[in-house]
Amino acid sequence: MGYLEGQMWQPTCYLIRSDGTARPSMLWLVQYIKANPMGVEATVSALPTAFRLEQNHPNLFNPATNIRYSIVKTSHVTLKVFDILGR
Repeated sequence: MGYLEGQMWQPTCYLIRSDGTARPSMLWLVQYIKANPMGVEATVSALPTAFRLEQNHPNLFNPATNIRYSIVKTSHVTLKVFDILGR
């Protein structure tokens, strides 16, 4: 129900009186929690069933590029990029 009178290290910071009634701070806390619900939303991502290498973006003529890929299971990945002459 809340911190009880007489059971705190600080005798004046309880939320519930010894007779079981709520102090104003407890009433405020209850209203605050009702008005601001919180939760955790689970996101489930499907695991890939095959490897996939996507097109880089932006193209390689820029100073940097991103290449996205997916693999079936966690493992070490090495990505080597060559020019048309194999360098």
